[in-house]
Amino acid sequence: MHHLVDYLNSALKRGTYNSQYIMLAGIIGLIGHPLYWAIWVYLFPQPYESPLLRFSSAALCIPLALVRFWPAKLKRFLPAYWHFSLLYILPFIFTYIILQNEYSTVWLLCYLVMIVLLIQSITETVWFIIVLIAGSLAGATLFTLEKGSISFDAFSLEYTPVFLFMLLVGMLLQYLVRTGINDLTRERERNRIFKALSSSIAHEVRTPVAGGQQSAEFLRSVLSDIASSLKDDEALKPKMDFSIKSTGGSMVINLILRNIERRTGRPLITGNA
Repeated sequence: MHHLVDYLNSALKRGTYNSQYIMLAGIIGLIGHPLYWAIWVYLFPQPYESPLLRFSSAALCIPLALVRFWPAKLKRFLPAYWHFSLLYILPFIFTYIILQNEYSTVWLLCYLVMIVLLIQSITETVWFIIVLIAGSLAGATLFTLEKGSISFDAFSLEYTPVFLFMLLVGMLLQYLVRTGINDLTRERERNRIFKALSSSIAHEVRTPVAGGQQSAEFLRSVLSDIASSLKDDEALKPKMDFSIKSTGGSMVINLILRNIERRTGRPLITGNA
């Protein structure tokens, strides 16, 4: 049981999008619910609409629209508030209103759109299922308390395969997108570690190479002085070339780093080596 709670808690946090997306969702909900209340009441009148549910949903979206201004102490409650808000403004309200409108074609389409929005908003499948079922049951319960029972006479079974297809394909796409994002994140992390390690190795190798270059230059200078002092003695004059290439070590390191650049797609060599 403890492991299940930990899993749900971690999934709840993973399923919460970044603040920019939440802010956008809050703005859309704040505008969308009152707008569609007006559309379904005045422009294309439907049998049932609820200003109470519509404007309470808009009120729930205000904190989401202002999420950037939340105090740091409150942001730890953001995952719970985000998922509760989605439960209320999507499956709860849409289930209640579709029952009130007796499964009209308009509201069947609205319910399909609601499923798509919910799939896009909650990336964790387990929490998508929890929110969808809990919200739908809550909406059905409120309707039952008011009407006494739910009638399925107006619901056509031929719609069922469409809804099931939408759910299964939506969750499959959700899984594929989440897997792709996780793979991309892991690849970026590997590249970051690889580049940091290679830069550290290059630094550690360059240090002794630089010391070796200085020693080689000093040795070349000493040998040149000895050769000059013995220039009158052809027998003792060195028969060797004292010019020492000092850039070989750096060239090898730079070649290694450029190979790493090609693999990671980002520059590692900045400035002259």
